[in-house]
Amino acid sequence: MPDHQIQMGADQARQAGMRRPSLSFSTIRPFLIIFLSIGLAGLLAVRADNPSPVGWNLSGGGFCDGAYTIFNTTLSPNPGIYGQSCATGKNDCFSATDFGAVVNCAVGLMNGGMIQVRPGFFAQTTAVTMSNSGCTGTGAFFCGGYWLKGSGDGGCIAYGASPYTCSANATQIVAKAVITNMIQGTANPTFSSSGAGSPMISHEKVSDLTLISNGKATNGINFAHNEGGANGNIVQNVQFTASFIQNAACPGGFSTGLIMDGSEDSWVDQVTFNGGGGTPCSDTVDLQWLNPLGNDIITNSLFGGVLNLIAQAQTVSFEHGTISSIKLGTQTCSNCGVVVAFTDSYLANAQNSCFFNVNGFTQKLIVDFRGNTIGTPNSGSLYCGTGTVNNALFSGNFWSFGTGTNWNSGGATLTKQVTDGSNAVRIGNVNCAAGACYTNFPFTIDANGNF
Repeated sequence: MPDHQIQMGADQARQAGMRRPSLSFSTIRPFLIIFLSIGLAGLLAVRADNPSPVGWNLSGGGFCDGAYTIFNTTLSPNPGIYGQSCATGKNDCFSATDFGAVVNCAVGLMNGGMIQVRPGFFAQTTAVTMSNSGCTGTGAFFCGGYWLKGSGDGGCIAYGASPYTCSANATQIVAKAVITNMIQGTANPTFSSSGAGSPMISHEKVSDLTLISNGKATNGINFAHNEGGANGNIVQNVQFTASFIQNAACPGGFSTGLIMDGSEDSWVDQVTFNGGGGTPCSDTVDLQWLNPLGNDIITNSLFGGVLNLIAQAQTVSFEHGTISSIKLGTQTCSNCGVVVAFTDSYLANAQNSCFFNVNGFTQKLIVDFRGNTIGTPNSGSLYCGTGTVNNALFSGNFWSFGTGTNWNSGGATLTKQVTDGSNAVRIGNVNCAAGACYTNFPFTIDANGNF
């Protein structure tokens, strides 16, 4: 046989040996079902610890950031609020209706660190406590180290008729039940400068969210605790408001929006307290910060409550903000005084009849006004209440006095008041002689409106 015929026969035999019988779908269908069943069972077994049958395939809508990410969903059959561990990817915490319960669950599984809250509206019925269960009693030790971080304070566009447009790219937390504090540092926050209050908290931070009282929450954030040490607590880019929309139908603001009592060397920055000074949306008190042995630092913040600030510290520093009223605290301490400094701020909304309530304070008090716009309402006053202002300095401020202004309506003792000559009044006040437009005015206005 010729060689080429031998090779051809070998090729045909090899090809015949390589042929396999064809399989129909009906033949392999049972094997596919078994394979898919095993795979699905494995997935469910991996995530069987989740509180919801749909929890295993839910995520926070983005990268998990921090120790835990909090998110909510309306997906059936288990809509609600979830806490996802960024270490394991598991949804360890769940509540159908309570943001507070989910955050507290996450805090209990952590030893400090950041909790990221995704954009959305979150219902809350119990207080968020930013310390673990061991932080109890009145001992002078530090608790805390938690950061509750939202995705922006957001807001609503209140133009035209309802329904109004509210930001979906923000974190807004709404009180849905009567609670004392929406967020608190310890289970029973109490201030003391002598060690009789709740444990000291340190390096707590709340940022980038909105707290909505909804006529149900008494206080927004309460970080009161024993005073002592450099605490480093921060509240930043947080909005305190009564309702989604600022209008006449507001259910009522917070009794106190933010309480920072005892927090030495801490910081309030870019905080907004909504309201108009007397509207149903206003807080009774925006910020209370009693800290007689430390410093209060307040920057870039806007105040709109009935009373904006109750404060006492060795230094109360207010910079680059808007404020209409301050009332001094009356904590007693030996050999300590108070310096209150307003710098580059707007102090002319005149939502309160008195800007600075001395409130019977008789320890050393120095007040410093530099580079502000300052206004008093008709029949209003710069100072009210009894007490003593030992020194007051006025430099580079622009003034607008309402008709019938009384510089010192409460009869406080003003020991020494100094101007460096760089203050100016608005045109309507230029022709007023001292004492004619403003009772008890201590300076003389020149022909150019300066004093």
